[in-house]
Amino acid sequence: MKKKVMALVLGSVMVMGTLAGCGSSNTATETTEVTEEVAETEAAAETEEAEETEEAAEETAETEETATEEETMVEVGGDFPVSTKYAEYQLVDYYIAEMDETPVMVVARTEDQTEYQAHFNFFGDEQLLEFTVDGDTCEVTEDLTGFMAKDIDAIYAAIKESDNWQPVE
Repeated sequence: MKKKVMALVLGSVMVMGTLAGCGSSNTATETTEVTEEVAETEAAAETEEAEETEEAAEETAETEETATEEETMVEVGGDFPVSTKYAEYQLVDYYIAEMDETPVMVVARTEDQTEYQAHFNFFGDEQLLEFTVDGDTCEVTEDLTGFMAKDIDAIYAAIKESDNWQPVE
């Protein structure tokens, strides 16, 4: 009985192999055609992507040129200049009780008074803090050293108290 089962299995395997071998030349031709179509499609997609990338790079370059032309830095008498993207600036003495130090911040804000930048030296490190204001709620968008964001409410209170704004010219 085992010999009959083995003979049937072996015979089935041989027939399947023969059928697969006969159909492989036809399948190979179809596979080649499909592969060529895929290659053509991929080449077209790569060309289109390269053109889009080039267009995006040109737009970015134009935008950067415009921003560079429009935005310049203006000396205002503090340790750091102010960008002309801001409308007003003031120098603010900010007392840091933990260190018993009072650095002078160069503070700038946009015309709509929603974007602020505080730039100062503290213990020999440049500190740059950028934040937005909505009512009395401040949200830090950049903290160069990562140490000043925790004091944003106190910094904003000192800025409001100083209220000695000058136009950026």
